[in-house]
Amino acid sequence: NTITKVFIVMIKRLGPGLIASGSGDVPPQGSAAVVVANGLLSLVNCDLCNPQGSGILVRRQADALILGNRIVGAGASAISLEAHVCAQIRFNDILKSKGPGVLIVEAANPLVEGCRIVRGLGNGIEVATRGLGVIKNNDIALNKRAGVDIRTGGDPVVERNRLVKNLVGLLCADQAKGKLLDNTISESVTAGISIQTGSVVEANSNSINGQKDSMGVMVIDLGSRATLRQLEIQGVSNGLVVAEGAQVDFINSRIFHVANEAVIARGSNTLLALLQTEVFGNLQHAIRYLAGAQGRLLDVKVYFNGGEGLYIAEDCSGSMARIEVRDNAGGNIISHASSRRFVSA
Repeated sequence: NTITKVFIVMIKRLGPGLIASGSGDVPPQGSAAVVVANGLLSLVNCDLCNPQGSGILVRRQADALILGNRIVGAGASAISLEAHVCAQIRFNDILKSKGPGVLIVEAANPLVEGCRIVRGLGNGIEVATRGLGVIKNNDIALNKRAGVDIRTGGDPVVERNRLVKNLVGLLCADQAKGKLLDNTISESVTAGISIQTGSVVEANSNSINGQKDSMGVMVIDLGSRATLRQLEIQGVSNGLVVAEGAQVDFINSRIFHVANEAVIARGSNTLLALLQTEVFGNLQHAIRYLAGAQGRLLDVKVYFNGGEGLYIAEDCSGSMARIEVRDNAGGNIISHASSRRFVSA
């Protein structure tokens, strides 16, 4: 029952069960090397190269097992899934795509596991327009845009991936959702995790180790909300930046060996709660609340930083209790806010 177009000149090692047509054909501009129109297709251990368009396109409500393939130099996305596709994409090598390595849209709900997605000109994996899916145990590296880009209502689970030297490790934008679990993010060019434009995200047990001119986590824009638990950030320029009306709960986490300010909350309507968190061994200031930001600090330890431990500007408000701030070179607690505005218990 599978209707498949295969431009066989672009494929080696055709697996059993494929229906091949036009053995001398070249995919037209903008088309895919393999198109699954309906039914179920297993594509196993194939080499694909289509500089004119996508490598594999799975149409609306079709299904596919895409296993152990090598897809090089796709002119668009290497693998593209349309609405409501529940494909398994496992242990593929995806190299040098001009578009996303894997594109998931419109409630497509695949498993993307054990793939290597490297040196693309776009995102490693892009989940958009309410796309879903489980994205786990992949190596995603050296892509010119994000390792994983979630946007426009995308809501996947992104778990135990290794994201190295992408422009951004994990990007959530335009009212994205999603769960980011136990990922290792290294040497991102601009930020390890960026949450913006009204996105609502939960992130647990992620590790960020960056370059000294990149950011650990950035949460910005009114309507953006994040719950960040058991996060470890080190070796970046700024550890955590919350601004422009975003709201963040930062829980049971650590920030250390950061080159500039470890934590910054800035702007009216911005809210940053630091709970059971340690900020230590950073080269400059540890925690700063600026320009009307609101804060809540509970069971926080701040020590051995090169600048101020905790700085609170005059127009900021909030509360702090059971905090330990000591041995900071620029002073421990410097608060210009009145005790009525920033309450200490």
